[in-house]
Amino acid sequence: MFLKNKWKAASASKTKVEQRPNLLKQDFSTTGLNQKWTADMTYIQTKRNGWCYLSTIMDLHSRRIIGYSFSKKMDTDLVLKTLESAVKNRTITGDLIIHTDLGSQYTSDDYNQRLTELHIRHSYSRKGCPYDNAPMESFHASLKKECVYPVPVFKNYETDWEMIVVTTDLLSLSGTEMAQAVREGKVSATELVSASLAKIKEENPALNAVISLREKAALNEADQLIDRGQPFLGVPLLLKGLGQTFRGLPATNGNRLFQGQVAQSSSNFARALTNAGFIVLGQTNYPEFGFKNITDYKMYGDAHNPWNLAYYPGGSSGGAGAAVASKMVPIAGASDGGGSIRIPASWTSTIGLKPTRGRVITGPSDWRSWQGAASSFAITKDVEDTARLLDVLQAFQPAAVFQVPLQKPSFANLLKQTVKPVRVGFTTESPVGTQVDPEAVAAVHQAATFLEHNGFEVEEIEVPTDGRALIDSYYLMNEGETAAMFDQVEASLGRAVTVDDMEPLTWALYRTGRHISAATYSNALAAWDQAGYQMATLHEAYPLVLTPTTTMTAPRIDQPMVSEAQLDQMRDIDALTPAAQQRFIFDQWLPSLTRSPFTQQANLTGEPAISLPTHLTKAGLPLGIQLVAGKGQEGLLLQVAKLFETQGHLLLKD
Repeated sequence: MFLKNKWKAASASKTKVEQRPNLLKQDFSTTGLNQKWTADMTYIQTKRNGWCYLSTIMDLHSRRIIGYSFSKKMDTDLVLKTLESAVKNRTITGDLIIHTDLGSQYTSDDYNQRLTELHIRHSYSRKGCPYDNAPMESFHASLKKECVYPVPVFKNYETDWEMIVVTTDLLSLSGTEMAQAVREGKVSATELVSASLAKIKEENPALNAVISLREKAALNEADQLIDRGQPFLGVPLLLKGLGQTFRGLPATNGNRLFQGQVAQSSSNFARALTNAGFIVLGQTNYPEFGFKNITDYKMYGDAHNPWNLAYYPGGSSGGAGAAVASKMVPIAGASDGGGSIRIPASWTSTIGLKPTRGRVITGPSDWRSWQGAASSFAITKDVEDTARLLDVLQAFQPAAVFQVPLQKPSFANLLKQTVKPVRVGFTTESPVGTQVDPEAVAAVHQAATFLEHNGFEVEEIEVPTDGRALIDSYYLMNEGETAAMFDQVEASLGRAVTVDDMEPLTWALYRTGRHISAATYSNALAAWDQAGYQMATLHEAYPLVLTPTTTMTAPRIDQPMVSEAQLDQMRDIDALTPAAQQRFIFDQWLPSLTRSPFTQQANLTGEPAISLPTHLTKAGLPLGIQLVAGKGQEGLLLQVAKLFETQGHLLLKD
């Protein structure tokens, strides 16, 4: 980012180099973190301090830099300092190999003695074989590209490097880092917005994550931005196309009846984000009315997963997950009514927090979305960003139906405190009795082991709620709310809606919901309250509950989860009795539910829950773990998330 020219060594050394063991033999594959590291040094030029030596260590599983150090001298102290940096950031629990070249710094007695003390085995490149350390060679080659985003003079290359991290790309920064860079004059908001817009134009043809842009307006707002202490000063942001209305942007709900409709005002949620300094670039993709855990918006087409374009990124905030994972933006608005933040977070390897019911600002048009099951927040890639964003969006509104006391001290300040180990109950048993993939089970067991190593008491438990009864009540709510919505739509249109006005699933929910009585609906909501009581009692013994976020990886786009026969039955749903309609709704959603049965309960009880990106399958696809806490306990979730992040256990793309 702040490099000017490539550097070439003046001449090669004529000193005879002794061959040493090459343990990797160009096998860079791994099955987990801290199995294989690579280390190297390069020479880069900073604008103020001139040429400096940069020493780095990369973990081959995450392909992330986990240790680095600068110096004016290329000596053993430099590589030792880098090693200590990596060791501080990671917990080494098993067999670890570090691979280096045959440089005198790496072959020194001091360096190898320290490796012996740490029980790290040393592998060396063969003389004249840079491909033996290809990942690090490739990283340094990328780092030293001449065409990178310029950043003004650094006051101190070491302290500023801590803020910028090892990167040649502005969009690799967290939102917090971006705002700091803007505030200190190292980059302008216009440069950030331009970089994001360029990334969207580069990636979106393949991903289809973004469905609308306000390019000219965003650039104008960035150019005119005034620093008033906003925590996210100049940070580019995408809103979810559903529910997060923003004046001048489409407000279609993903439905043909609303095609061409544009929001005439902004929601309180959107206003809070712009007041915090965000620059809204546009909107992300979602399914019609947000009813699915995939994103197959018929108006705009399927969204694709950055990890593998043949797969969905999840839903209903699938576009948001794909946008953050591909580094279009560091934060994207999202909403969660049954897992719609956490599911795409699991399948795109991002961070997805669903806050406590009533925590986040709402209104002025919708105060009890899905009877409090749904709320807006975001998908992120950084825990501090998540905490700061929650500080920005938490609100105590007199008009709000659901209320939560404001967090004091702030969530960001809580991250500065060391988390106190608590009892954790974990389960990998599906609450509706469906199958859980062994990879998802392994992800939970790995997380349980990590927590245990960090002082937490971890026990396998049975969750006391009736999962099947809760999912039935959840579907009943979907049906009733859809019927109520279309009653309003018909009154506005002055005509009855038809099957041709919507997708088959929406029609089936609407027609089924017309038969639900007020008594049945009231009893369903009472079941949510009882489940909330049961979970509150459980949290007295287990402040944290650990589960898979999703039971398996994202579905392939070319493998529909609903059959043609089921689609035909949805269109002809009126041919069924009311009881048969409800059975059919469960059956047609079962393949979808099988992939994500763990997320809905927190929406019904009102508890906060977070999905963390801790696992990659053998096929190279992400799976998240879910942590659930008692109402109002987002601080605990964030502190534990920070523990995973600090010790290198969050796996982000690239």
